[in-house]
Amino acid sequence: MKESAWSQTQMLLVALRFLIRAARNEAMGLVIGVLFRGFTPVATAWLAKLLVDSLMRDNLRKDEVLQVVAIMGLVGLVTAIFSQVIRYLNAEMDRKLSFRGQQELAIAMGRMQGLRRLEEPDFHDRLQIAGHAGRAGPGQVFAGLLGVFQAVVSMASFFVVLLFLDWRLVLVVFVASVPGVVNNLRQSRRRFELVQRTASRERREFFYSGLLTKLSVAKEVRLFGLSAFFVGRMESELSSIHAEHRSYDRRVAWSQGVLAAFGALSVTACTAWAVTQCVNHHLSIGDLLIVMAAVPGVISGAVNVSDHLAGASFGLTSYRQFVDVVSVQSDLSKAVNPKPIKGLECEIKFKNVWFRYSEDGPWILKGVSFSVLVGRATALVGVNGAGKSTIVKLLCRFYDPQVGEIHWDGQDLRDVDIEELRSRIGAVFQDFVDYELSVAENIGLGDIGNLGSRSEIVAAAKTAGIDSVLAGLPRGYDTMLTRSFVDSDDGSSGVLLSGGQWQRLALARALFRKDRDLLILDEPSAGLDPFAEAELSRCIRAHRATTTSVLISHRMNTVRDADHIVVLDGGVVAESGTHDELVEKNGIYRRMFEMQARGYQSDVPVDA
Repeated sequence: MKESAWSQTQMLLVALRFLIRAARNEAMGLVIGVLFRGFTPVATAWLAKLLVDSLMRDNLRKDEVLQVVAIMGLVGLVTAIFSQVIRYLNAEMDRKLSFRGQQELAIAMGRMQGLRRLEEPDFHDRLQIAGHAGRAGPGQVFAGLLGVFQAVVSMASFFVVLLFLDWRLVLVVFVASVPGVVNNLRQSRRRFELVQRTASRERREFFYSGLLTKLSVAKEVRLFGLSAFFVGRMESELSSIHAEHRSYDRRVAWSQGVLAAFGALSVTACTAWAVTQCVNHHLSIGDLLIVMAAVPGVISGAVNVSDHLAGASFGLTSYRQFVDVVSVQSDLSKAVNPKPIKGLECEIKFKNVWFRYSEDGPWILKGVSFSVLVGRATALVGVNGAGKSTIVKLLCRFYDPQVGEIHWDGQDLRDVDIEELRSRIGAVFQDFVDYELSVAENIGLGDIGNLGSRSEIVAAAKTAGIDSVLAGLPRGYDTMLTRSFVDSDDGSSGVLLSGGQWQRLALARALFRKDRDLLILDEPSAGLDPFAEAELSRCIRAHRATTTSVLISHRMNTVRDADHIVVLDGGVVAESGTHDELVEKNGIYRRMFEMQARGYQSDVPVDA
């Protein structure tokens, strides 16, 4: 759908305001420099005419010739200096715009408090375009406008000169310029359409090529012999992308070639006319030089105007994607007057909660109701896909339920401030993050405001049972947990922890976020050996005694001592109670518990 002229004008003003905020001084300097460069071709051509005409006179005056030569030299010197100044100002402006664009995009992503947007393929395509447009869009728009300004100044000056010689020349060059202008503007629209068509393919190509270099997937790729498969997928996407670009380039080359031939014929016709006039003594040799410079100058200037307009239009259209992304609203509703949330005093209550991840997707939760009582440990158990991790996401308010409510001491989570709610929650997620940072930073990120407290970081690591391992690393808690970056101090490249050690480190990060009202532990012992699991369970039990906690685990020995166990099956609460109560009910929980227990008995099949 084509944008209105008013909409384009509004977007232009937005882009220029962004540019002025980021690089006001550089922009002003470029306007002055471009104004000078706009007059330079005409001035050079006019000085050449004066020089030739002076040399052709019978009464040759050397002082007049030398004076013209000196002025030409001065113009050349100033032009050379201005060219370097403009080059520097352009580079500096690009740096400032890139910084400001990346900054605003990062801030905008931080404002997106839910996760739903990040699941939308269309949003990722727009985000890819916005990432480039935010860095280059305003600069591209401004460069286009400067180019138009410079070309118009040159064209106007040449038009005046041609009008002074013969008005018919102005008419000829005007007619010769129009087709090129129209063609360039049309190609600009096609170019942006090309970017939109290939955005998702470029994202897939980047994904496949990344699989060939990421350490996290290298083991499977090599063991399963997947390199050739992913290379083939990458080549397929690249071939498709290149085919689109090739088709576009062919159309551009054909149209530009035809227009270039038309322009060359126009220049030849005007030059032939000027030569004839010169032979008949109606024009001087200097006038002939002016015509030979002005006619192609006007035609190429018109093409340059359209080129720069097309560039500015493309930058403006892509910049709209940036503006749309940085101004997108959160997928979570925000209370107009959020209520203050106090420390948990009574319970967190799920009331008839229905939830699915997309409007056409299956229901994950179907009328779930249960309570998490203050000071008690509540465990969630069930088979994969039962909805356990979804409940955790709703507790943290990464999503809102489509139906039903979640109350914190009687207050709907949608009525309180999101950041304040999350500040009261500590968590170890099943898909925890192993940050490529130092040990201390990996733990300290759990409470960023307390990042510098080394003693508390060490205390959290001790509680998680990982202190002895971390203290024994080459640089202790300052060791980088990655081999991707070289430490600038000693040239070391850091170390990599095992999966179980990372698990404990993630727990330390959650424990460092102390004095929170709710602790969420989503599969905290996954990947640990029996000794480590037993030790970790002991640490968790000790910590749970002083806080309200929600525990998810497939290991029944980890959840059996919870104060309350909620059994999920098919998105509903199938059973709830203590371990003993659920075993007595002889339902799903007992079957799961006994099946897992039999797995440790070598003489009894698991599925018996």
